[in-house]
Amino acid sequence: RVGGPLRQKKTEGGKSQKLEWAVCEMQGWRAAMEDATCIVTSLPEPLAEQALFAVFDGHGGSQVSHIASKEFPKVLQVCANKLQDAGTEDEKEPREELEISGPCTPGSSSRSKP
Repeated sequence: RVGGPLRQKKTEGGKSQKLEWAVCEMQGWRAAMEDATCIVTSLPEPLAEQALFAVFDGHGGSQVSHIASKEFPKVLQVCANKLQDAGTEDEKEPREELEISGPCTPGSSSRSKP
């Protein structure tokens, strides 16, 4: 970026029953903002007591960071469901020996939750 960094900041925030959050972005030296944030304050089971806050760095482009910010919560949910299912299949099996076959992608699960 010619002429120095763009120092204007964009701030956004919100709150839920249990959390209050804020995010602040600054473009800096890049021609456009390349980073993306992901905020999910209420996840479905088995992650119901959890929240998700993530920043995805664009590293030279915004397309992948924006896709990652939209898809990561879905992937996280599928992986959590697989771990829960694997843990309930055989309660006697130690947790560290559990194996989840295949990648944890939204299309790899037969179980879907909103």
